[in-house]
Order: sequence, then structure tokens, then C-alpha cells
Amino acid sequence: VMAHPDDNEIICGGLVARLLDNNKEVRLVVTTNGGKGFQDRTDVTEKEFAEIRTKEQQLAGKELGLPPENNFNLGIPDGELENSLENIGKVVFHIRQFKPDIVITQNPFDPINTFSEDIHWVNHRDHRATASIVLDAVYPYSRDRGFFPEHFCKFDLTPHTVSELLFSDSYSYPDVSYFDITKYVNKKEK
Repeated sequence: VMAHPDDNEIICGGLVARLLDNNKEVRLVVTTNGGKGFQDRTDVTEKEFAEIRTKEQQLAGKELGLPPENNFNLGIPDGELENSLENIGKVVFHIRQFKPDIVITQNPFDPINTFSEDIHWVNHRDHRATASIVLDAVYPYSRDRGFFPEHFCKFDLTPHTVSELLFSDSYSYPDVSYFDITKYVNKKEK
């Protein structure tokens, strides 16, 4: 579960390609449409840029081997994502429907991501909000039947417990994990 249409490819595209190549099923859920990230350009509107980015999300997913039916964008306006009950429910729906063992999301803890003593950057607000929403969705909301009961009667879903949660951009933590994607770097770059 990532914040923007290009976050999956940048952050874990190689891992996604590796998982898919190893016959694992992967679902991508992107929370925002990415429509405001056009910096100082004047040749495109927010709506147009959101359409470009969500289309690129689909094309990039296809390049990694992700089936279109497992590539979702919640369409929340870029920069306007809040950790609300409504947004938690949207992620809970995907967790209950897909039933993942592992959920990967962004760093919810740090306003500044630190890779090394010399390399650090601002952890985008949408990244932190997405991660916070995912934390709440994973526990307790997707697990407990009392939350979003309409999922059970309207969509015939069942509660689900996620086994493992992985956070990207958490380089300075003692339990940091790295995954060998050497074989998939070209696919990630493409």
C-alpha cells in the first residue's frame, strides 16, 4: 500500500517483480492520484496530471508483471490524504478481500528519512499518512469483525489477520531488511 502512483516502482518494484516471478500473488493499492506533484509546470492541470500518473501506474504494473485486476488506485487527491475512518475502511476492504500474508507500506515514524549520515530527505506527508492508515487497517480493523461490518454482509468478506508488516525507508532501524533484486533491476528500471 503506497501513497503515489510511482512509489511502488521506486520503493519496491524489484521485489514485486521477484515475488511475481516466484508465483506469488501481489496486489498494489495506491492511496492518492498523484495529481499535484507536477512541481512548477504550467502545461498541465492537476486533473490531467492525475490521469497521466494513474495511467502510468497501470503501465508500470504491467511491466512488473502485476495483473491489472490487482492494481488499484483509491483516487484520493494528492496531498489531501488523512488518517480517517473512511480511508482506513478503504484499505481494510482490500486486506479482507485479498488476504495478504505480508503488507508493505511506507515509513510511518519519521518526518525525515535517514539513509546514512550524509543522505536524508523529507518523508512526504502522504507517505506518513498512508503508513499510518495501513497500520490501523492491519490492526485491529481488518482483524476484528466489529469494524466495517458492511464488508461481511454486502461483499461477503471475512476478517483477516496480516502476518507481517514491512516499512520502506526505515534504513536506520536495527531490524532493517534488504531483499536481493539483482535479477530484477532492469525490470524495475524499465
